[in-house]
Amino acid sequence: MDYSQLFLAYSTDLHSLGQLVQDGPRNLMETFLHIEKPVSKLKIPKLESDVDGLNYLAGKDFNEVGQKAFEGTREAHTEGGIPIITVRSSKIR
Repeated sequence: MDYSQLFLAYSTDLHSLGQLVQDGPRNLMETFLHIEKPVSKLKIPKLESDVDGLNYLAGKDFNEVGQKAFEGTREAHTEGGIPIITVRSSKIR
């Protein structure tokens, strides 16, 4: 599986779904699943063509980038009045 493409697809979905949750009707509740100890330290590869402008993330850990996305989304949605819950687990088995 090409994890770089998977990451980019979910990042796009995160943005559009985030807009729906943030700006849409208040008929949703959001649940975050936060895993504190990642299973791997997979790094983001540098792509030959930087068509999306994301090569600045090359070499960073997927978990590090995901953590920042989690924090930013949670903060924005909390400030926007979205009811949220965060389920935390120390690790995935």
